Amino acid sequence: EEEEEEEVETAGGSLCDRDPAAVSLLDLPSSDDAEDPEELLALCDGGVELGPAPGQDGAQSAERAGRQASALLRGVAVHTLKKRQPRYSAYVAVNFVRLRSLTFLELARALDAYVAFTAVKERVRSSRDAFEDALKAALLQVLPEHGFNPSKDVDLLISIPAYQWIGTTLPALFFGSGRVDEAMQAWRKLVDVRGHISAGGTPFSFYGSTESSARWARLRAAFLEVASAMGRDTSGLEAQLDVMERRRLPTVERYRERWNASMMAAEERRQRAAEAAAAAARRREWRWMAREERISCRSFRGYCALRGRLASNPRVLKRVRRLVRYWNVRQRATERRHERAEHQRLQAEAARARRAREAQWRWMNRRELTMADLLRGPGSCQGCEATEP
Repeated sequence: EEEEEEEVETAGGSLCDRDPAAVSLLDLPSSDDAEDPEELLALCDGGVELGPAPGQDGAQSAERAGRQASALLRGVAVHTLKKRQPRYSAYVAVNFVRLRSLTFLELARALDAYVAFTAVKERVRSSRDAFEDALKAALLQVLPEHGFNPSKDVDLLISIPAYQWIGTTLPALFFGSGRVDEAMQAWRKLVDVRGHISAGGTPFSFYGSTESSARWARLRAAFLEVASAMGRDTSGLEAQLDVMERRRLPTVERYRERWNASMMAAEERRQRAAEAAAAAARRREWRWMAREERISCRSFRGYCALRGRLASNPRVLKRVRRLVRYWNVRQRATERRHERAEHQRLQAEAARARRAREAQWRWMNRRELTMADLLRGPGSCQGCEATEP
C-alpha cells in the first residue's frame, strides 16, 4: 500500500491559505523578522497543510493536534509518514531567502540546524557586504562550526513579495544543496526587477500610477524566465499567476478607485481655493476703487468749496492774484539768472580750450624740439603750464 507523506508545522491551518495578519508568532522562523509573516506565506510549498484537512472527522483532528503539540517550536517542522517514525527539519528566512535543512530522526539534530541557521542569519545581518556575498560567506563559515556541510545539508527557497499585484508572494523557487550561486543569481535578478520594498503599507497612489502595471509586467517576465532556466513548467506558473492576479484584481480596483476619488477631491479643493482667491482679489479691487472714488469726491468738493469762497470775497481774490503776479516775476528773474550763469560757464570753457590749443601749437613749433619731447608729449613743456589760467 502506497504511503502518503504529511508535513506538520507550528500552528493549525494552512499558512498558504491564511491571511498574513493572522499568522501568530509561533509561525515565524525567528522573532526578529518583521517581514516573516508574509515571507512564510510565500515559502509554503504547494500542498502543505498544517491543520485539519477538509473531510477529517473529530478523531483525526484530535490525533493531528496531538502530533502538533510536539511541533510548537519556532523554526522546526515535523514530517510524519503514516505508521512510521516522524522526522524533523529546521528552517529560517532572511531577506526573502529561506534556509531549509534536511530531515532528521532526532529532534535535537533539527534544533542544532535551527541554531546554525539563526547564527547564519545574524552573521548576514551584521555584515556590510552585498547580501549574496554575505550569505555565501556565512554558510561556509558558520555551518561547519555546528557540524553541517554547506553543500549538502541546506536547501534554499526564494520567494519575492508581490502583494500589490497578486496578494501574496511569488511561488517559491527551490534550489537544492550545492546550488547557492545559482540561487543568489536568481535572487539578485528578481530583487533588482522588484525594486525597493519599504516598511509599512503601500499608498493608494502606487495603484493609480502606470508604474505599478509596468513593474508587475517586468517582475512577472523575470520570474518566468528564472523558472524556465530552472526547468520548471512555465505554463503552469503562468496559470497560477493569472489566478492570483484575478483574485487580487477587486482589491486593486478598490484601491485605485480610492486614489482616483482622493485625487478628484483634491482637484475640487484646488478649484474652490482658486475661486475663493479670485473672489477675494475682486473684493480687494472693489474696495480700492471705492476708496479712490471717495478721495476724489472729497477733493472735488473741497475744490468747489474753496472756489466758492474765493468768488464770494473780492479782497482775498485780489490778494491771490497779486501773489501769482509776484511769483511769475520771481520765476522769470530766476530763469534769467540761471541763463546768465550758464552762458558765463560756456564762455570760460571756450577760453580754456583756446589757450590750451595755443600752448600746444607753440610747443610743437619750438626750434629745440626733439624726438624725446615728441615721445613724452606736450606735458614735458616747461612753459606750457604757465600759459594755463
